[in-house]
Parts: sequence; C-alpha cells; structure tokens
Amino acid sequence: MRTWYFVGALCVLAASCSDSGGTGGAGGSGGAGGVGGSGAEVARAELTFMGVTQWLLQYGETTVLLDAYFSRPADRTGGSTEEGLDLMQRVLDAAGVESVDFILVGHSHFDHAIDCGSAAMLTGAQVIGSKTTCLIAQSAGLPEDRCTVVGTGDELRLGEATMRAVRTIHFLPESIGAFAELEEVPTPEDSWAAPAGGPVSYLISFPGDEPFSMFYTNSISPIGGDDGSGEDYVANLETAFSDVDGTTVWLGPVGFLSEEGDLTAYFSRIQPEFVVPQHFDGLAPDIEAGLTAPFVPTAALTQVAADEGSTIVASEQYFDVFIVSPDGVVRGDGTPVQRAFGL
Repeated sequence: MRTWYFVGALCVLAASCSDSGGTGGAGGSGGAGGVGGSGAEVARAELTFMGVTQWLLQYGETTVLLDAYFSRPADRTGGSTEEGLDLMQRVLDAAGVESVDFILVGHSHFDHAIDCGSAAMLTGAQVIGSKTTCLIAQSAGLPEDRCTVVGTGDELRLGEATMRAVRTIHFLPESIGAFAELEEVPTPEDSWAAPAGGPVSYLISFPGDEPFSMFYTNSISPIGGDDGSGEDYVANLETAFSDVDGTTVWLGPVGFLSEEGDLTAYFSRIQPEFVVPQHFDGLAPDIEAGLTAPFVPTAALTQVAADEGSTIVASEQYFDVFIVSPDGVVRGDGTPVQRAFGL
C-alpha cells in the first residue's frame, strides 16, 4: 500500500512518491494549496450535486471536485470548452468557492474526465485518477506533476481527510466498460473518445472523536464481471473495507444494478448507512434547465436497502446539498446556488 501526504507543493512520502508515476507521461505526484493536517477534526462535510456523477465536496479548509464534466457540446468532438469552464466558474462563484484543492476522477470517459485538466489549471487543484485520466489532463495543458496516478490500496491525505483508492468495475464490462488505457497524451479532440482507463472508486474518511466516511463510485456492474483487466474486484472491495466498520454514505450509480443479488454484493461489503444515487440523469444533462426526472428506486434496490439497513436519499434538483456527519446524512440548503441559476 502506498501513501502520499500533500502539504503545499511538497509530496511527503510514506513509501515512494516515484511509484505513483504512470507510463506514457501520465505520472507523478505533486501538491495542492490549502491542505490541512491529518489531525484536524472535521465535524461535517457538504456535498453539492452538479449532475451525472459530479459533486462539489467541502469540509474543513478543503474543497474537492468529484469528477470534472462541465463541457457538453452535443456532438462530443472536442475537449474542454470555454462555455463549460465558464459554467464551472459560475457554479464555484455561486457556492462561494475561491479555489479547489483536489479533483478526484472516477474513470476516464468524457462524462467524467473531460474538464479535469482545464479545471485544475483554473482552480489550482491537483488531479487524482488513473493513468488515462492523467494523460487526458495533460492534453489540456496540465503539467505532468499536477496529476497523481492511483490504484487499489493507494492512500492520500486530502487536507483533513484520508482517501483510499479502490479499483472497481465499469458498467457493461464486455463492451463500453472493457479495460483499456491510453499510452500517450491524446489531442483534446481525441480525449472525448478515451477508454474508461481502469475505474477508481474513493473511500474518504473524516477524522474526529466521531469519525465518518463516504464512498464514491461513478460506474458499476455486477462485481464478479470480467473486463479483461485481471483485477479481482471482489477482493479489491473486501480489502478496502476490511478495517471499516460501516460507511456513512455511498455515492453510487445504484440504479445500474437490477438484481437483488448484485446489489447485495455491494451493500453487504460497503455497509452504507445512507445511499445517495447518481448517474441517473443521462449523459449530457443541462444543469441550468433543472433536473427533468427524479430518481425512482427499483423494487430490488428498495428491498436490498431495507434488508441492509440503508436509507436512500436522492437529489431532487441540481445543486441540492447534503450534509454528511457522524449523525448521518441530512439535506442542506442549496437555494443560494439554485437561485443563481434560476432553479
């Protein structure tokens, strides 16, 4: 297991920082500003939903983007757009965010990673993800050392919190989710067609007298599937949660699984108190137009959540806010941002 600690622009190693570097120019570890110490207590974390699997996560002195997907041209033939980055800045301004410390990308398809490099350059963030994600970030001009490659077992300190990376399986592993990686920096135009690159989920733990945690998964398939990567996804998940006594909240695309057995395989290992669904609003929603359809849990999901003692809390509108704390998950006040966008 490799562990990195980011303090200012310095990567202080618990193992070997050079291990994080990927091949094909994808590598490296680097720093991000505004990073606090691991001993700081965090009373709560605030999540703001920005569509698909994209969230603004704020806690203590730290701000994190989960995925970076603001640029959504209909023909999907380019990289980041000025319109998309302007939308990102408007969201951050409305939320009162002046800078972003980290951008965690779950996998490298366009609807998760397309703006990671450009967003990092504008906000000062350090990108974290797969080798393919880091190559996409470089295609936008982000320096190589501003993206950190992670895989199962790697841990980073993200300000006051700790993140554990877990390789997980993509939806439809025999087709769009089949394992493939980029080997060189693509052009911005080609970055739209990048493969998934080895999906990474993130277990984020918040310290304190009453610690709490969240698990972020931006694609999912039956856990025993084969995507050609050679990864043992059952073992990955079991190892990641072997020393975790339940998870406060799971942000997951749970609507992608229709069978009770497939859902139970995840719920029984993650043991979430709360589940916040994501990736139920299409590939390219217009967040300024509002959420067009609510999340409707299937009978299988409702049954498994009840059997496992989990509560499902779904977004009702873009920019809905969820407050996560040792007490669980409650809805926060998203109206300031929603009003700024006429929602």
